[in-house]
Amino acid sequence: MMFDEGIFDNTETTTELTHEGTYEGTHEGTYEGTHEGTHEGTYEGTYEGTHEGTHEGTYEGTYEGTYEGTHEGTYEGTYEGAHEGTHEGTYEGTHEGNYEGTYEGTHEGTHEGAIELPYDNTYEGTTEMRTANYEYTVLEPAIYDIDGMGEIIVTGDPYELADELDDCQGDNIYNFGGDCGLVSVANILTISGMEISEDDIVGRAIELGMCDYSIFNAPEENGGTTALNRAELLKSYGIDCTITEDKEDKGSLEYLAEMVENGHGVNISINAGYAWNEPSAVGDGLSNHSIIVTGTARDPETGELKGLYVCDSGLTDRESGSILLTVDELQDCYVNVPGTAAIITNDDIR
Repeated sequence: MMFDEGIFDNTETTTELTHEGTYEGTHEGTYEGTHEGTHEGTYEGTYEGTHEGTHEGTYEGTYEGTYEGTHEGTYEGTYEGAHEGTHEGTYEGTHEGNYEGTYEGTHEGTHEGAIELPYDNTYEGTTEMRTANYEYTVLEPAIYDIDGMGEIIVTGDPYELADELDDCQGDNIYNFGGDCGLVSVANILTISGMEISEDDIVGRAIELGMCDYSIFNAPEENGGTTALNRAELLKSYGIDCTITEDKEDKGSLEYLAEMVENGHGVNISINAGYAWNEPSAVGDGLSNHSIIVTGTARDPETGELKGLYVCDSGLTDRESGSILLTVDELQDCYVNVPGTAAIITNDDIR
């Protein structure tokens, strides 16, 4: 069945039919039904139903239903439903539903729903939901082969980022040795694009009274912070953040991973002895150390979280800017430790 150009030219018209074949031209109005075949041209209006085939051209309006096939061109508007197939071109607007297939091009807007696809290009906007099968993130994931774990999807560029971060605390003009939390703040500020040294952050903390300090203390006793201290220091540099101690919700490992994958800064307090497998550093078993999360590790097949990359300034005898802590290790040193907390920047900083 062939339609001449302009057959749908009334925006008040509702067409209920099945279309099989090729459509060339402009459609303005509402289409309800099934479209099987090729559409070349411009579509403006509302589409409700199933589309199987190829669409080449511009689509502006609302689409509700299932799309199976290839879309080449520009899409502007709202899409509600499932999309299975290939999209090549520009997408601007809102997509609510499931997307399965290949996307090549630029997406600006909001996607709510499950995403299962290889995504190779530009995404500008937000995602509201992820599936276990694929991480759809603002930061670009990469595949690494990790000893003892095999292939994993790494997001956040933790290895490259490690070269920019301070992984050795105590190297400051004030001779403060217990300043892991201050170094964590400085590292988050570094990720955000600021140039803040350990000297700078320790000096700021002394000035604002936001760290432990006494002339009678040993060096390792000076520089300690609380989560509130660290959050207030971040805010003093213009970085708004939230503290959470709820490790079942917005302090959970999965939530922290999603925040990192979407460019937020994340600082967690832990028990150093459990993280380092060093009994002498366990102390009373409570929170006693501060690190930042720089990346995530997921199973490439299921999307299951396998661990988090951290920059740990307390391991001063080795390079520790990109340490991978497994989920089990994080359960031991963070989730199950009394007094631990997470600080998450309210906005993405990368």
